[in-house]
Amino acid sequence: MKRLTTYTTALVTALLSVTSVSGQTVTQRGVIYTLVEDHYKATGFNLASAEASNWGDTITVATSIGDIPVTAIANNAFDASVNADCAKAVALKMGDCVETIGAYACYQCKALTDVQFSKSLTSIGANAFY
Repeated sequence: MKRLTTYTTALVTALLSVTSVSGQTVTQRGVIYTLVEDHYKATGFNLASAEASNWGDTITVATSIGDIPVTAIANNAFDASVNADCAKAVALKMGDCVETIGAYACYQCKALTDVQFSKSLTSIGANAFY
């Protein structure tokens, strides 16, 4: 019985120490984030989500989700040619941890006139704002 209790305690401790799993998605103010190892990546936008109801035509990429930084905007994340909601955006604000913006990230976002870049930004992919 003691051995079973020891194994059970070890298993519960191990399960509690796992706080996040790669591939997990979270939506915050309409922005969809996907966990990739030790950081989140903004991967899309969903205006229909409850959090986006007061978005005010601005897509806001968070600095972090909990304690995990958002370090990238994925390829085609806000591509207006596949997501009409993104075509309505007039502004894009990035949290200070965003280091990369993927190719075609804001493709065909023709209304976009105000972009506030992250202080940490080091890379912008091809045609990111085309």
